[in-house]
Amino acid sequence: MSVRADRVVLDNTFLSTLQAAQALEWVLGLWPGWWIAPLDVIDEAAAWRSHGARVTALLHRLETAGTVEIAAFDPRIEGALFARLSRTLGQGESAVIAIAYHRGTPPPWMIGEHAAPATT
Repeated sequence: MSVRADRVVLDNTFLSTLQAAQALEWVLGLWPGWWIAPLDVIDEAAAWRSHGARVTALLHRLETAGTVEIAAFDPRIEGALFARLSRTLGQGESAVIAIAYHRGTPPPWMIGEHAAPATT
């Protein structure tokens, strides 16, 4: 079974790596509307000394353009998974996984009955 990504949830590694390569805006612009940036991830990114302010300003600008959705996790839907994950992971990582599980494409280790079939 293959998975088709309808939404991709951004984490700090993705944001930081592409920003360091000066390719973040370009990559996000390739697939407008696909991206979800959790507020917890944006809060963590804002603390980066070298490029935190640039990344957060870019994400807010791209949200206005409809390229990125900035989202908080919904405690009614994603809260239980977020709480379980945050026992051992950070806030950003927990938010990414909880949101991805419920709104995006599941990561490879979750593929099974939760995965959507690929469309052609």
